[in-house]
Amino acid sequence: MLKRIFKILVLILIISFFASCTVVRHDEKGKKSQGDVTFYFESKDFDAASYVKENWDSQIIPEIRDNAVQLEDLIDLLGSDQEEAEKKYGIRKEDTSPYAYIVKGEYAVKELNRDSAVGYLYIDQSDLSDGLCAIQVGPVFKLSAVRDALSFINFGDFSNQIEFANISREINFYVRDNVTAGLGDTVPENSRVSFYGVFLMDKEGKVIITPVILDLSTGE
Repeated sequence: MLKRIFKILVLILIISFFASCTVVRHDEKGKKSQGDVTFYFESKDFDAASYVKENWDSQIIPEIRDNAVQLEDLIDLLGSDQEEAEKKYGIRKEDTSPYAYIVKGEYAVKELNRDSAVGYLYIDQSDLSDGLCAIQVGPVFKLSAVRDALSFINFGDFSNQIEFANISREINFYVRDNVTAGLGDTVPENSRVSFYGVFLMDKEGKVIITPVILDLSTGE
């Protein structure tokens, strides 16, 4: 009996919830009344994968190349004057967002770690600082660093948050399939890595870079 009453109460709550909701497709425009909940459904009108592919060589790579700062220079400035580093090199589109930094460099490789789905290529920290410095090489990529650093990709240019989120997802997929796909499970001794990429400032001081250009070579 109690189970039946519980099921009825749950059903009533569900009906009441959806009665106050407004379901909106991507192409619908309109204002929702106060207290309403708006749902968005993914539209086939926007193809995030095609958007990233079409803009990769023409806009994404040139902007990253043109704005990249040497990683060691940025880390030194962050350590000595974080406010100046944020002002000079930091990029963020909302006041509450973490700063994104576009960086480049060439360093000795300390280790390629495949213990998790987010593979990490650890940079020799003796060249940089006592903090963690690594390039994520997938196949899983965290965060939206590359999208958030690009000036021509802004939330207001898309229909809703789903399209905006899909841009970040497809950028990470493109990096996985075209930038880091050639890496195996190990790297040769004395390897060096050269890269262009982006990282979001971590509260713990970790530097985890998402690469857009990545070249691995065997040093002398």
